[in-house]
Amino acid sequence: MAGIYSGTVLLDALDFALTGSTQSVGRYPDGTPTVRTFRMPTPGASNQLHPPTIYAVTHTPRLPTAADPVTVTAWLGDDSAVLTATLEYRVEGGTTETLPLSPLGGSVYQAHIPPQVQGSRLTYRVVAGDDDGQVARSVEQAYIVDYRAPTIRITEVMADNRTTLADPDEPHAPGEFPDWIELYNPGPDPVDLGGRYLTDDLNDPTRFQIATGTVISPGAYLLFYADNDPEQGARHTNFRLAATGESVALFDHDAGGRQPLDVVTDTMVMQPDVSAGRCGTNGTWHVLDAPTPGRPNQACGTVGYGRADWSLTLSPSPLVIAEFMAHNVTTLEDPDDPGEFPDWIELYNASPRALDLSGKYLSDDVTNPTCFRIPDGVTIPPRGFLVFFADGEPEQGPLHTNFSLNRYGEAIALFDTDEAGRRLLDVRFFGRQWPDRSECRRSVAGGNWVEMCLPSPGWEDGDPFPTPYLPLVLRKS
Repeated sequence: MAGIYSGTVLLDALDFALTGSTQSVGRYPDGTPTVRTFRMPTPGASNQLHPPTIYAVTHTPRLPTAADPVTVTAWLGDDSAVLTATLEYRVEGGTTETLPLSPLGGSVYQAHIPPQVQGSRLTYRVVAGDDDGQVARSVEQAYIVDYRAPTIRITEVMADNRTTLADPDEPHAPGEFPDWIELYNPGPDPVDLGGRYLTDDLNDPTRFQIATGTVISPGAYLLFYADNDPEQGARHTNFRLAATGESVALFDHDAGGRQPLDVVTDTMVMQPDVSAGRCGTNGTWHVLDAPTPGRPNQACGTVGYGRADWSLTLSPSPLVIAEFMAHNVTTLEDPDDPGEFPDWIELYNASPRALDLSGKYLSDDVTNPTCFRIPDGVTIPPRGFLVFFADGEPEQGPLHTNFSLNRYGEAIALFDTDEAGRRLLDVRFFGRQWPDRSECRRSVAGGNWVEMCLPSPGWEDGDPFPTPYLPLVLRKS
């Protein structure tokens, strides 16, 4: 018992029995006769009851198919002895359904949403309550069943705009010339970019969220002004571009798993009023001979900056991603692990000489360019192919990566060496894949991509000798 006395007169007392070293006993509400235990003591402050804490909520698979149940996992905590957790979910246009979240031990709770029909957009949240009547609700999350991201390309950027394009939304300073980013929609349908993200920092993919209702028409271009003036309109970002070179990326909305839709990892050092862009809407990046904001890119490949003593010439990398398979069931058996059929990535060397791949990187995440460093001694022959096995088992050999491919869609990226600044050499963003079907280029030297190819790992389509090239790897003793 604890008491307060005035002389010998007892003014107040509490009888208590604590069961934990971090507990306290007090009145709740303050000053009332009701006495209770607190798992979160408040010495010198008003006694408070705290709602449960929802530390994190996630779902897997991130991009489910119509056949997939979705597992929602929540990490919860509370100052109460009794905690109940419920999952609320709703298919767009339907009513809210509830499922109990089952404790798995510790702070982990799980529930399973049954499979939904193709195209369904589903939102969910976690509701946690305790025996004190306190309730917490998580932020609502969403996913789309059998979701296929639209093909939207970053086709041109200018990071040092002096006179090329004036800001159309700057009424007080008509001489404003903001940096700009050009997007292109090669598809047959309009795309609402709302909820998707633009960023100049791959470590901050949600830096600028595009407003709902920002639509890009089929075959059309759309400019965003990178002027750090988002209050000027929906197409004014909250960041500027660096003329010294940086990254520019477009990420999907939350329901699409924030997957990268297109990424430029190095916009190069920009001279005033000179832009960089794609040769063709799906081609490699070059300095352009003339800026074309909102229009198809013109001739590119060589540009001079008006100095007699030098000029800059750019050409595509001779090394490209030529084909891949992210759902290998029977097509190509692992030569280092018979009976296994791993995913695979095929590179092609378009140059007339062998290339040393030592120190270059393969990755399935453009925000992690150093995911898999190609070991020393790996080479690819002139105008030849090389197959890497994306099986997450690098201990099996130099052609086995430390990552696997996601059959529901992600990215494959090829980066240059550390000494070359880890420049992006090639990248392919892909959606859901079908068993034993690959994606390949129309031209192995860098043409547009084709979905649902007949697989040809290690050789060009039509080659009568379907034997993957396996290089001689030299090791230092």
